[in-house]
Amino acid sequence: MRPTYTTNGAVMPCVFMPYAPANVNKVFAAGGTLEDIWKEPFFAGVRSWQKNYGFHEPERMANGNLLMACPVRDHHKELRRIVLEHEPDPVDENARQALLDPEYAQGLFAYDEALEGLTRPIWEQQYLGHGGN
Repeated sequence: MRPTYTTNGAVMPCVFMPYAPANVNKVFAAGGTLEDIWKEPFFAGVRSWQKNYGFHEPERMANGNLLMACPVRDHHKELRRIVLEHEPDPVDENARQALLDPEYAQGLFAYDEALEGLTRPIWEQQYLGHGGN
């Protein structure tokens, strides 16, 4: 996770995850630091997902698949769970609508399942060396 800042100071996990639990301008005005932003529960939730997925030890991954490494695009149910649990602010109306639109969510859920079906055999055979050549 590499935090990204918008021009108004909103801090997001990355440019593709447009949900901000903090605003750097407000945090600094209140005497806070970047460490305070880093400790935000939403950021901790994203980091926890990354750790549990296996980003730090890809060779030992049991459930992860680094061909599907993006929680926004490849694991939308998990992103929604983290966003709904920690309630960061959407940085714009499009981000807000993405959370409210059930068709958008269902489309990404279907995409995630299809991508898993396509990439899991490649990940296991080519990268983990399970079965095949």
